[in-house]
Amino acid sequence: MIASNGDAGTSGTLSTGSGTDLPGSGTDRDLTEAILKTVIKEVYTSGGDMDMLVCPPSVKQVISGFNANTTRFGPAGDKTEYAAIDVYSSDFGDVNIMPNRVMATTDAKDVFLIQRDMMATAYLRDFEIQDLAKTGDSEKKQLLVEYTLEVRNEAAHGIILDINQ
Repeated sequence: MIASNGDAGTSGTLSTGSGTDLPGSGTDRDLTEAILKTVIKEVYTSGGDMDMLVCPPSVKQVISGFNANTTRFGPAGDKTEYAAIDVYSSDFGDVNIMPNRVMATTDAKDVFLIQRDMMATAYLRDFEIQDLAKTGDSEKKQLLVEYTLEVRNEAAHGIILDINQ
């Protein structure tokens, strides 16, 4: 559903944002800090204040390898080296980096920049418990719900497509 802020590999396309199509695959490429900065800037200039970046675990490790203006060591007495970036502090605000173990882990991967207050769960039918047929002393019930993702402002989010790491 993200159409206005994104970056795809060569010949790749973003979706139209209508919810009826998917982004078109492009040439796989490495995620660089320059690509990330470009999409963060696009979201900001579109009026978004993204606060979360969601990515597969392997991409989280790539981001933790970015080294612009980072201090990797704590006090000498702690004997600690920091190998993770959990918050990316950009020119346009801090973004929490959240790995997601159920995102694609093979082929091309995607990265989502999200403004959480511009997404919600929209209920078509709220939670409802229905009784089912009883078997002996066993009472059976089913839980029904219909819901979907509500994107309140498409331009508040960003996407980076075709990452091969």
